[in-house]
Amino acid sequence: MGNADLHKMIVTMRTVLILTLFFYSFNSFSQNGFDSTKVSINFMKVVREIVQCRCIGNYRGGFGGEDDSSLSINNRFKKGTVQEFLELVNHPSKEVRYMAFNEVAERCDTFNFMPYIINSFKKNERINISSGSIVNEINLSDQLINLFVNRMTVEQRKLMDSILIFETIDVFYSNIKKENSPGLNISLSGPIKYREKLIYKLNPEEKYYQKLKSIYNRESSPLVVYAILKFAKPEDSIILLKEIVSHQKEYLFWKSQAFWCYRAIYEHPNNNYFSSLSKAYYDIKANYIWQDGYERYMYILALTKYRSIESIEIFLKMLKDDENLPIMKNSCLLSMALQEIKNDYFKTISDRLVNSPEDEVWMKTFKNGFDAFNKQLTTESQ
Repeated sequence: MGNADLHKMIVTMRTVLILTLFFYSFNSFSQNGFDSTKVSINFMKVVREIVQCRCIGNYRGGFGGEDDSSLSINNRFKKGTVQEFLELVNHPSKEVRYMAFNEVAERCDTFNFMPYIINSFKKNERINISSGSIVNEINLSDQLINLFVNRMTVEQRKLMDSILIFETIDVFYSNIKKENSPGLNISLSGPIKYREKLIYKLNPEEKYYQKLKSIYNRESSPLVVYAILKFAKPEDSIILLKEIVSHQKEYLFWKSQAFWCYRAIYEHPNNNYFSSLSKAYYDIKANYIWQDGYERYMYILALTKYRSIESIEIFLKMLKDDENLPIMKNSCLLSMALQEIKNDYFKTISDRLVNSPEDEVWMKTFKNGFDAFNKQLTTESQ
């Protein structure tokens, strides 16, 4: 056995050992119950109010923000001791644990957070956060990662990332298609946003390919498809066409299978995909709806990566389809796309484009929205 093989075996054995220890630790943690005797009687009254509310903040508040009752609970909760908060992170109520973790992160530098974070991956617990009458939902795992990620060592971060992407934890794959979190976020496939950002950032290295294909078999989600298509393998043309044609139309474009297929091609163009991309036009034409403008825009951008007669012919057909589109016209989308790429090859198309003042106003609004999405995507993925 060579030195390289020996080193690889040692690294593998060490990783298995670390994973075993961590899984043992968080399984042991999950068996430890909450001991109410370690929390004062008066403070338990505040805890019971949070349990009864089942929401951080209060549904009954006005549009201006939290009402007096929710502020009172929050302020009284902050008066607990560090030892009480350390016990409350084991409380059965996810809302109580959420608030306790926030206090522990602020007050206790020695808190052993890793078992709690890893254990949270198996639970998929969501917390309702209200501000006045507006209620948003966050995943407890995301909150824990946000609170403690800056304290992690390099080894802890790698371990967490590896578990999130590659461990088979059923909750990652449950009710994936039904996820519909409010607000502008890029949460697309599973319940944990941080996990999806890891998949989004994953470099197309061969060591990841088969594992991603395995995930795809269980989780046909937009970001997993996006990650696979970045490899630009000929055999994945089948996946591309399948996802484009069979995908369900989404009101929110960043949840669309097709949008991320087109984005992968735009960012990683490959001749293997052109046939599937050109066939996708007929699916797009059959499903024109007013809210799919960003999806069509991404399709146009992807098609501009292929300087061919076929691309020009599709663009001409899209212009002809404008007769049936009251808003989000293809002519406007083409104008923005061709201005973006600045490619003279498509000059025959750009010369045909004449936009009214009303179109220009709409295009500016559309582009601002798309730029804001890209900026958020870049910022949150760093």
